[in-house]
Amino acid sequence: MSNTIRQDQIFTLLENHEKLSVAELATHFQVTETTIRRDLIFMEEKHQIIRKRGYAILPDRGYGLPLRRRNTHQGEKLRIAKKAFELYHNVHSMALDSGTTIGELVKLLVDNREQIDVDLITCSLSTAYDTCQYFHTSVPGGLIFPSEVSCGGPYMSDFLNNVTTDIAFLGSTGISNTPGLTVSYPPMLDVKRALMLCAAKRVGLLDSSKFFTRGIYTFCNFDELDVLITVKTEDNARALDEIAKHNVEIILA
Repeated sequence: MSNTIRQDQIFTLLENHEKLSVAELATHFQVTETTIRRDLIFMEEKHQIIRKRGYAILPDRGYGLPLRRRNTHQGEKLRIAKKAFELYHNVHSMALDSGTTIGELVKLLVDNREQIDVDLITCSLSTAYDTCQYFHTSVPGGLIFPSEVSCGGPYMSDFLNNVTTDIAFLGSTGISNTPGLTVSYPPMLDVKRALMLCAAKRVGLLDSSKFFTRGIYTFCNFDELDVLITVKTEDNARALDEIAKHNVEIILA
């Protein structure tokens, strides 16, 4: 594993944990603590993480909110979004999850807005802001979680239970040794599941780093997923074969 890939994965792990020790990271990646320290020094110099007494944490972005979702695997995310955009055919309504790969799809929708006529529903505040000028966009009422830049809570879940859309594009904290797509933030579990269930077709968008992380809660089992758009690597090839056994169509970007 290259230093860059490992550093990207360190950042992804820190998005899902308050802090991680040098020893924990060394065990996770099966490298020496000296290697991890070099990674963390480099990442701190790039203002990507902060080192504190043998631990690594994400920097603060202001008002006590954690800096989230470093722009990693950007090339993969753009390729995945382009493949997802190709699924726009006879689609009149669309549910959009939160996440940076979903964000790339949103950019494509906006860039091609003159050729697209679609109703959108989303839990993502950033997606709602980016699309509301061009498409009929709904954000069900609920609690705002600033660290997630999303809405959630029981009111939103109840609203989505009465919604039907043609397709849902879903993100995930990760799928490492899990039965499906996961999330780590408890208040978003019911919302993401309701967003998934409201769609006739369910599509997961995952860059290759998601095969090495996971959340605590599964909101969409592989048996419930119709399509997975991702990037195949030597490290995730076996996992893709296992996912395909659940009758999931694998589209490689």
